[in-house]
Amino acid sequence: KLLASPPVALCSVSLTVHLRCTYRIELFLSRQIGAMAARVATVAVWQGKCLPPTWEATLIEAKETAARSSQSGAEVLLFPELFACSYDQSLSKKEVYESSRCLQSEELKAVSALAKEFKLCIGFPYPERASEPGSMLVYNSCAVFSAAGEIVANYRKVQLFGDWENSCFEAGCECYDSCFDLPLSSGICIRCGILICFDIEFPEPARCLAMQGGAELLLVPTALGHEKVKETTPCRVLPTRAVENHVFIMYSNFEGSFAQKNGGTAEFCGLSAILAPNAEELARADTTVSDEPKLLTATLKLDCHYDDNIRRNPYLTVASKHWEDGLYRPLASANPTESRGPAREKLAMDALHSST
Repeated sequence: KLLASPPVALCSVSLTVHLRCTYRIELFLSRQIGAMAARVATVAVWQGKCLPPTWEATLIEAKETAARSSQSGAEVLLFPELFACSYDQSLSKKEVYESSRCLQSEELKAVSALAKEFKLCIGFPYPERASEPGSMLVYNSCAVFSAAGEIVANYRKVQLFGDWENSCFEAGCECYDSCFDLPLSSGICIRCGILICFDIEFPEPARCLAMQGGAELLLVPTALGHEKVKETTPCRVLPTRAVENHVFIMYSNFEGSFAQKNGGTAEFCGLSAILAPNAEELARADTTVSDEPKLLTATLKLDCHYDDNIRRNPYLTVASKHWEDGLYRPLASANPTESRGPAREKLAMDALHSST
């Protein structure tokens, strides 16, 4: 038919075929390039029993876990709150100080060396001793090392929980927009923020990290007890934080019972998780106790998950407009007087303390 067609018609058909082929080739290439450019990262979260409260035991477990994580293809690893020397609420302020280390200490340099050896970014919670000469201050901190072994962040917990933390640690004063770029061994970067345990139970810190800091991944080490009411945080609060802020969350907790120095026992609920921005549980540990630590791994499709989520509801854009319009002005009040505000809570807490 082509041979029998007039020259003009033949040219027209040839041009049409050429354009269609060109379009399909360009579409195919664009999809392939897009797939190649899409940022993907495999991450790992540790869950296990509290270790013996020594730096030696901590570093041995850290090395074994770094090796396991590297073998699984993970590029980011997170440990629980106060992983170094364990979360022992029977320790005195003096004992906590003695177990603390400065950010530039030999112990933290050992963690840096592990990150470099295994080409693995490591979130390492520890009791941080203030570096100022003569200072006795200790912070509940989490240092983050890049795959090259460099310190890229060191967050000090702001929302201290309970009498023990408030008596042994100094609260951090970081602004909640302090995010950082975490370079992975694959060459991509992830915009990260850190919150420790009780920090994530308030909506404002995560919102600040997402809205002001641009966080796409939150690292959340915790030491959460084993009570039904406390399980609300990993099972209900965390998925909400992920959805409302369009962020991935890595959540690392201890599991099982731990014999404290004073002879008492602490119980931890486990339930560590890796969550996507749509609240999907990419990985979730249960409450069972194992002899060997668990290592949760998941692959984060950093751009795809995010795009799918904002397509459903652009929370941050809407929230930003509401701030500009003054709809959240009551939150800026220095002295809330609502019936269920701080004044009411203080009365309730005083009543509880007097009854016990």
